[in-house]
Amino acid sequence: MIDVIKRSLQNQQSGNPQSLMTHHSQRDSAIDILRGIAIITMLLANLMGSTTAEPHPLSLRAAGSFAAPLFILLAGMMVGRGIEKKGYNISYFSKRGLFLILIAAIICDMLIWGVLPFLNMEVLYLIGISLPIVAALYRLPVKLQLLIVIAIFALTPLLQTLVGYKPGVFGYFIPKSQATLDYVLTDLHRFLQTGYLKQVFIDGWFPVFPWIGFALLGGVIAKLRWANNQQHKFASRRILIGSILVVTIGIIIWRAYPGALYVRLGFSELFYPATPGYIVTAIGVIALLFWIADKQPQLSIWRPVKIMGESALFLYLLHWIIIDHIIDRFAQKIDINELLLWYLLLISTCFGIAYLLTIVRKKSPNMPAAVKFILG
Repeated sequence: MIDVIKRSLQNQQSGNPQSLMTHHSQRDSAIDILRGIAIITMLLANLMGSTTAEPHPLSLRAAGSFAAPLFILLAGMMVGRGIEKKGYNISYFSKRGLFLILIAAIICDMLIWGVLPFLNMEVLYLIGISLPIVAALYRLPVKLQLLIVIAIFALTPLLQTLVGYKPGVFGYFIPKSQATLDYVLTDLHRFLQTGYLKQVFIDGWFPVFPWIGFALLGGVIAKLRWANNQQHKFASRRILIGSILVVTIGIIIWRAYPGALYVRLGFSELFYPATPGYIVTAIGVIALLFWIADKQPQLSIWRPVKIMGESALFLYLLHWIIIDHIIDRFAQKIDINELLLWYLLLISTCFGIAYLLTIVRKKSPNMPAAVKFILG
């Protein structure tokens, strides 16, 4: 797939210079479209996991299963863009990664879910860890980076087999009494000794294996997209054919070796655990989505999707607040028809908030860096 992209970009550069955008300080429309697609599918997956009676339809489980790798890959790409565009160093991305980890710990874990922080490898933890690592490896040759990515993906099923992959995820609600505190401290001590590293690296919500591989792959793709101070489109016929081929191969492998396909606390994405077939399929799906987003990003149909993509982090936090503290009070064990109605309400609310944020950003261009980071 990488060779296909390289050949496509070489053809664009030699035959059609207008296909290159030389001023990439502006927002990349395709990236915002992809973030928006990730948000839209993530809303469905998390709303279904929190409210809908099992079993969940396989089609809806699949529809929500590619938001996470897309988010993580795009985060890796943004590291590459920052290095290419402004020469940011590892220290810069370490600070951003730490800020994301604190957001995950304080806002997500403690305030939204009411659980002890730093234990469950929520996706923001994974991205926070990934940012400085992608920056550290970014200057390595592309082939070496790809070898590292392949090694991470190849080691994943081996580690899952050798060490084991639990159906559930360990976590602890913040104790509200002394008796509960005593129990949690005793149990937590045992967990930290025997299960914590396993949850971080192998069987948490988003363990290092394989998910950091998507972030590192994003760094590789960033080199191709923004090489030589240009913005290259991934909209060629070769990329389309290559994407379809990768998806086809991935599905064949996935069907032959589907994995356990666990449902964890109601969440039924098809990557518990992430299998080789899922990983290959996800890479192909992301490549295909890039082709779609790059083909005609100016179409009016993409406008609401881009608006949501511009505020991805804020909408990630907001949707959990809405689901856990509002919708969850009215929707418990609902059927699919009810789910779709709540989904339309949730997505409309998120779009409305995202649209308001575009106005806020225009009227307040000098807002504090931390606020700007959260709002997009």
